[in-house]
Amino acid sequence: MAQQKEKRGSWVHIGGAPGEMGWCERCGQGLNINLPQPIFIVTAAMKAFAEHHEQCPPGQHHEKPAQSPEEWAAGRDTGTSSLTIYAAITGKKGRDRDFDIPYDPDDFGRCYRLLQLFPAWRKDLPKVIALCSEWKPFVEAWDELTQMYEGAGWHNYGPGKSTEGIKGDGGKMYTRMKQLQKAGA
Repeated sequence: MAQQKEKRGSWVHIGGAPGEMGWCERCGQGLNINLPQPIFIVTAAMKAFAEHHEQCPPGQHHEKPAQSPEEWAAGRDTGTSSLTIYAAITGKKGRDRDFDIPYDPDDFGRCYRLLQLFPAWRKDLPKVIALCSEWKPFVEAWDELTQMYEGAGWHNYGPGKSTEGIKGDGGKMYTRMKQLQKAGA
């Protein structure tokens, strides 16, 4: 099987831990810019950061799994939907002010990895519905979505991991997630 070639610079990401405008998954360095700044300064800093990290060799940085929910919430593998789970189960807000559902397999992946870190939370997933009623169809279909996610091989993928071994393009799971989104509206 031919190895999938990584697109140049695809390891440099926008966002990251609180306060980061970007980060490099190869070396682990984050880009922090004191805001507010004029947009041309932010754009130039982000471009320079990406160019600087294009040469970072793979395999030198490995994210350590969070040891506590608070450590996870302060990390890079978060999004609005996974922070919604965090808020519903811990009673703490996280860094986002809004609550929302997962819209695509990437969003689901952050939720999936959160529940992998704290498996006891799976039984408490219905608590998310009280915080965000649109979650009801997702909670009801969680096992189905998990099977689709794992079946495509995405459970082996995440920040700092290769996309090699992913079997599906996400179309089927994405379509199912859109159905659940409509059902919860």
